[in-house]
Amino acid sequence: HRVNKGIDLDWWQRTSTRQDLDGEPSVLYGEIWRDIKHPLHLFYAVNEIYKENPDIRMNVWGCNMKQAFWTNILKTLRFDEFLGKRGVKGIVDYPEHYYTRGDVLVSPSLYGDITRVHQEAMACGCPTICWDTDQFKESHPYKYARAFDLDDLAQKIMEVHGEVLDDREGIARQCRNLAEKYFDINLEAQQVVKILRDVVSAQ
Repeated sequence: HRVNKGIDLDWWQRTSTRQDLDGEPSVLYGEIWRDIKHPLHLFYAVNEIYKENPDIRMNVWGCNMKQAFWTNILKTLRFDEFLGKRGVKGIVDYPEHYYTRGDVLVSPSLYGDITRVHQEAMACGCPTICWDTDQFKESHPYKYARAFDLDDLAQKIMEVHGEVLDDREGIARQCRNLAEKYFDINLEAQQVVKILRDVVSAQ
């Protein structure tokens, strides 16, 4: 049985309060930094943009383990030059403030295994980019990038930023509409109940 993965859309909404993030564009990453879910590939992609646009900044959180290790790596590679002023953060209290301020969020979703951060960002109107390894198109991001292609990822980031500059509120509405259609926890609950009823009826 397949069930849509949902979140509480009444809770996750665009807010009037915005986190004091810098960057034009402000690129977000908020996954827990473990296994493949770390942003090193994203730092390399943003580094390519930084060579042409020194105003870009990466605003990252979710690094709740080995923070000193990651901070040292970024400093060694000089990626700290385009790290947002808040540095490498752990778990943050109000990520919706980040989503509301950010221009684009990158999520490492593979094979349609959508992350909560991806869903939360879209619900808050922040356009999300994920890999195109989702062959059934079940991730429903704002835009796909070719898997692990840093040049394509950099290009997609700048494309989204341009679209946000043209119509930030319009893009936010598009993202919210996708979240309401595909990421509603009420839909998930209905699907679970239906499956359970079908199982009971078949016994």
